[in-house]
Amino acid sequence: MKILLSWIGLDKDFSSAEVNTNGPNYQMHVSSVYSYDKHIVLYNQEQYFNRARIFQQRIEHEFSGRKLELKELAMNDERDLNEVQTKVSIFLKDLENDEVTILLSTGTSIFKIAWYVFAVSLQQDIRLVQYRQKQKDFNEIKLQKIGRASCRERV
Repeated sequence: MKILLSWIGLDKDFSSAEVNTNGPNYQMHVSSVYSYDKHIVLYNQEQYFNRARIFQQRIEHEFSGRKLELKELAMNDERDLNEVQTKVSIFLKDLENDEVTILLSTGTSIFKIAWYVFAVSLQQDIRLVQYRQKQKDFNEIKLQKIGRASCRERV
């Protein structure tokens, strides 16, 4: 299954209480690159659930047939790399048989680091994309896997 994974970004995906149609999550659905079976929208705390739900309802209303799943990844400190890596690792194991694309344009800097580390080190099929506001497009970040085998090959 092709899955898009992103965080709900209150500062980027909303203008006041309304969905920001220029935000990265919304723009992904408008974009011609959208070809996913499901979009999993992550949120960290209960206070973000209401916004994530508003986003989900808007997308499902405007883009018939789109499947959005809201998923809480509760954390004590979203800026603690060890905690983030542990939670993300557990979550990604459930998606190990899926083709996962992660939208890097939302979430904390620590999350971006964690996503990158997983994308280059796991055997799982993970792609990273980012939204470029000025160009109003998405670009894929090209990665080179850094598993043990590739390190040995260089020696």
